[in-house]
Amino acid sequence: PSASMSVQVTFAQYDALFGDDPGTYLEFLTKLEASLWSAKRRLGDALLLGEGQVVSDVRHALKPTLQMLGASSFVDLLFSPVHPGAEADVKSQFDQAMDLVLAAVEAKKINLE
Repeated sequence: PSASMSVQVTFAQYDALFGDDPGTYLEFLTKLEASLWSAKRRLGDALLLGEGQVVSDVRHALKPTLQMLGASSFVDLLFSPVHPGAEADVKSQFDQAMDLVLAAVEAKKINLE
């Protein structure tokens, strides 16, 4: 397991969609942020509780968003198998990566305001 992972986040695709409408873009980013926080909580809990189906559901729900954000290394991490006994490690890697994505969304929102 890598100690620190680099998650590169790009807003290019979203810029293309919302570039000329900062108000709508900001609204979208606020919703995105809320759903990322929610996913982070749900996946973290599910990993620790061993709820494989919830882990799978959240992973699949997150995948298109993370791909849009260009965070493909994160998608790979998200879909790597969780070995029994490694749940806490996976959760901490996931939390770290989600925090980077959330920080990028937060920075983007500040830039738009």
